[in-house]
Amino acid sequence: MKFFLSFSIGIVVALLIMGGIVFFFLPSPYKIQQQVLISATQKNVFNQVDYMKNWGKWAFEDQKPEERPEVYLQGPEDGVGAIIEWTDEYNTVRIEIVESEPYELIKAKILNIKGGQESELTFEFIQENDQIKLVLTETGDFGLDFSSRLNAKLFDFEGNMEEVYLSRLLALKSVCEN
Repeated sequence: MKFFLSFSIGIVVALLIMGGIVFFFLPSPYKIQQQVLISATQKNVFNQVDYMKNWGKWAFEDQKPEERPEVYLQGPEDGVGAIIEWTDEYNTVRIEIVESEPYELIKAKILNIKGGQESELTFEFIQENDQIKLVLTETGDFGLDFSSRLNAKLFDFEGNMEEVYLSRLLALKSVCEN
């Protein structure tokens, strides 16, 4: 009996030590970045992003119409304080513009309400000859949440989100160029 108890405690301790070691090797902070060149005026591209009502034209374009979430707008329609919120099968997401420098930069705070995850979304509008280079960057941190860090690593969170952001930027490009 003593052997079984000692063996069980040994296994539990070994698992805790291994779990701790693995925890320190899992990513916590992350950065996702995508960019696209758009043949439109800097003002037009900026306004498509700054005016939250326009997000319905491009932010969910990669989803089938019947799968697109119902989007709610709060606060002003554009600029600082403008909020867009939706619920899908996994989460409730809230994006609020916290900084808006006309035609150059928009910063927004993203809150995944169910998971409590917060990150920052930055749009940079860079004039390049007769096009606008739109650079979209999301930065965040999983913190000490072991399951989020593990899922992010196992399911390639950054790689998958890069694909999602690229498809959304291409939809935005299409809207701006038509």
